[in-house]
Amino acid sequence: MISAAVWVAFGVAVAIGGIGLGFGTWAAPASGFVPTLAGVALAAIGAAVFHQEWRFAREAARVPRTARPETPSPTAAERWRVAAAAGAVLAYGLLLEPLGLVLTTVLVLGVLFRFVGGLGWLATVTATAAGTGFSYALFARWLKVPFPPGPWGS
Repeated sequence: MISAAVWVAFGVAVAIGGIGLGFGTWAAPASGFVPTLAGVALAAIGAAVFHQEWRFAREAARVPRTARPETPSPTAAERWRVAAAAGAVLAYGLLLEPLGLVLTTVLVLGVLFRFVGGLGWLATVTATAAGTGFSYALFARWLKVPFPPGPWGS
């Protein structure tokens, strides 16, 4: 339940940061539109997971301890991956304005694919290029979401 509560808090923080960039309107979204919605989605998913875990814990409390199956604890590597993924999402929110959409997406996806996902370099470069191209085409071109230009005006 603690991890779900952390995701709720993290989602709220991302949403507040997104609002600080300016939400705009549904018809004319501003730079904070996507981060705000992403933060709301994170918080909502975290709240749903929290509720599910709370219900499971309540049901498990009714079962005698000897009848419960052993639940393995996460390894240090698994905990590191979760922390790194959360840090990458936080970095995305913090770096989007100074670095712009393209550079921030390349950096964050590269870190996630290579170091969190454990992909090889070729797969990392390919997936990062595809993901960045897709997000740019979807948000900047098709949906016309105005993003900060970044240092090179991209």
